[in-house]
Amino acid sequence: ILLTALQWGAFACAVDHTVKTVPNVHLQDRLNYVSNPDGIIRAQDVEAINSYARELQESMGIEVAVVALKSIGDNDAREFATDLFNHWGLGQKGKDSGLLTELVTDPPQRSVVFETGYGVEGVLREAITYRLQKRYMIPDLKAGNFSEGMRKGMLAVSDYLKASDYERENMTGLQSQGQGGQQ
Repeated sequence: ILLTALQWGAFACAVDHTVKTVPNVHLQDRLNYVSNPDGIIRAQDVEAINSYARELQESMGIEVAVVALKSIGDNDAREFATDLFNHWGLGQKGKDSGLLTELVTDPPQRSVVFETGYGVEGVLREAITYRLQKRYMIPDLKAGNFSEGMRKGMLAVSDYLKASDYERENMTGLQSQGQGGQQ
């Protein structure tokens, strides 16, 4: 009986989240932008990410949501992020200024996905999010430091969105060619 109870407990902890079961924590607390139902992101990193998200919303009108989930079952991570973005209605109406960052940690779908509204995707294009992930997130995520990787990544995204064009080039490693072909 004890073995069965332990197996049931392990099974009960392995929740496959759906778009409808992911808690939208921002609805309960307008200062919380991080949905972390599986406790993947440490409290101090949640606090830091909330600070970055709050600043983006207040200074640029970008509505941010960060979601960290262990499992989404057999769902495709990109489709799940798009569906969640739409389900929550992220971004100001008419400006489409939403940004969702989704981390899934279980191996079949392990990924970080950025989903942007039309008002943000002109600046934060897919190629840019890829470079920011590679530079600021992937080393920690590969090492299993999911919390640290998400904090560093969200800081990089926040800094990138607030930066000048010149600063953005340096952040992504894309320096434009100057006169005489020098970089």
